[in-house]
Amino acid sequence: MRVLYVVEQGAVLRRAGELLLVERDRETLARVPLLRLQLVLLFGNVHVTTPTLATLLERGIELVLLTADGEYRGRLVGPESGSAELRVRQLEAARDEEFALELARRFVRGKLRNQGVLLLRELDEHPDLRSALDALRDALLRASRAGGLGGLLASEGYGSGAYFTALAQLLPASLGFSGRQRRPPPDPVNALLSLGYTLLTQRAVSALRAVGLDPSVGFLHQFRP
Repeated sequence: MRVLYVVEQGAVLRRAGELLLVERDRETLARVPLLRLQLVLLFGNVHVTTPTLATLLERGIELVLLTADGEYRGRLVGPESGSAELRVRQLEAARDEEFALELARRFVRGKLRNQGVLLLRELDEHPDLRSALDALRDALLRASRAGGLGGLLASEGYGSGAYFTALAQLLPASLGFSGRQRRPPPDPVNALLSLGYTLLTQRAVSALRAVGLDPSVGFLHQFRP
């Protein structure tokens, strides 16, 4: 997915032929081809001309608005793609408890495996990570045996707790990171993790919309008001 991030405060986004121009004080900061562009993220005080908005809508390029600190505000999207039948089938799949559990299990196991891979790369220099790796293996086993979403979420939480505790061992103590904390993040590492998750979420939402799926219909996290 080709993504444009605009962080320059006071910048203006405008179209010039088949290019998007990022300008500030009559200076062109960037020229980005519209071809294959799928997502534009604007941080803080960034302006977009009306013709540019029309072009983004016509070409199915989503525009996401965030604060200067990276908090999500909203998004501008064109007409829905895909068919209603596809979204109905997605909803039916989410209501199928056995199918939803198996798909959610794959999500959780994939996450836990990837966390383990990162720690394994550091094991030679940090032998004390072995206990966290053992905990992640235990979490993987628990996820495989979970008989419902509650047990699956518990195994994910157990494994992620061990992972973030181990991650703290790999970072300088001066950063003040002791584990994952949010709302608000109390240190630079947690702030960057929150920003990274926000950006990743927006890319995932755009990818789902691009194929006609509803990003609000999930499998691991079920429906709630």
